[in-house]
Amino acid sequence: MMQTFRNAKQINFNTIIYVLIFSLLMSFFGYLYEQIDFIPNYLLANNPKEISVYWSKFHYIVNPAHYHILPATLTVFCLLYIWINRKRLNKLQYKSLILVTTLIIIVNILTVIAVFQINDKLYFSKEVNNQINLKWLAIVWSFINIIRLLILFICSLEIYNKFKTN
Repeated sequence: MMQTFRNAKQINFNTIIYVLIFSLLMSFFGYLYEQIDFIPNYLLANNPKEISVYWSKFHYIVNPAHYHILPATLTVFCLLYIWINRKRLNKLQYKSLILVTTLIIIVNILTVIAVFQINDKLYFSKEVNNQINLKWLAIVWSFINIIRLLILFICSLEIYNKFKTN
């Protein structure tokens, strides 16, 4: 009976690890989609102000933040579960957990900057009339997004490599 309980706990822990990897990759592919779809429209457009008007209408109906809420929430809950059960981790897994948690905090800080400082102006603001400012904001957003993509990819690999089961 006790062995069955231990096996069930291990299955539960492994499930959390896979859900964490899934949520990290879900965020990764969401950011990758945004990088491929949104930013070239600003950088290659003759009139970024016109593009801004179209994106503003699109994002009024379909806000990309709604997509990112689920993977971000899953990531936080999975990391919280692993931290609560960290006694069962070996040294390498514990170091990996610290690294991944730190990197996820950095991703979230970059996301707050991208969403509240840049996305608001690129997609929702009527204040930015200067085409050069729109292109500059798109370049900064793209740079931040590339950093987020790299970090999420590293986190996914780190979790997979350190926590994979046989």
